[in-house]
Amino acid sequence: MARFGSVARPERAFIATLLAEAARLSGELDAGAEYLRSAVDAIAGGPMTTIYARAIHGLAEALVLQGRFDEAQEFAAVALRDFHERGFATELALLLEVCAALLLRRGSVDSAARVAYFADAVLCRARRVRWRFSAELARTLHAELGARLNPAERERLTASAQAAGAAETIAIAVPDAALYD
Repeated sequence: MARFGSVARPERAFIATLLAEAARLSGELDAGAEYLRSAVDAIAGGPMTTIYARAIHGLAEALVLQGRFDEAQEFAAVALRDFHERGFATELALLLEVCAALLLRRGSVDSAARVAYFADAVLCRARRVRWRFSAELARTLHAELGARLNPAERERLTASAQAAGAAETIAIAVPDAALYD
């Protein structure tokens, strides 16, 4: 990136997301998070693009993997609003999975399930392919929910998630954030 310093901000952000994925695949979570932060910073304030959304989602996920849960929650709260307002449905769903993992870590099993099942339904409808780490997070999340909920509870929460809208699910995902005043 230093060699191509004159590269436009969106292209720099795209390169940074690729470097982040390579770093994460090599087990360098801290380096991956820093690349993602530089991608977000490179195009912050500009138009919402898929690359920007991907970097935001990746950074929130990286913060969770690093155990920086409060920071991930704060970051996700702002990003969820942006994704929803701008119609980035699949990126919103991927970020909701991160929020569901945070809810589960805090012991809010029902809320985590409703958010995770809503996100899963959106991603299945969109036939979205997840990044490797997103897929691992989703597998772990659904395995933990499966272990904590009996079949009747899963069915009830799945029905509730399918009946909910995105704004309602966001309010469950980040209950302390005043997203829709």
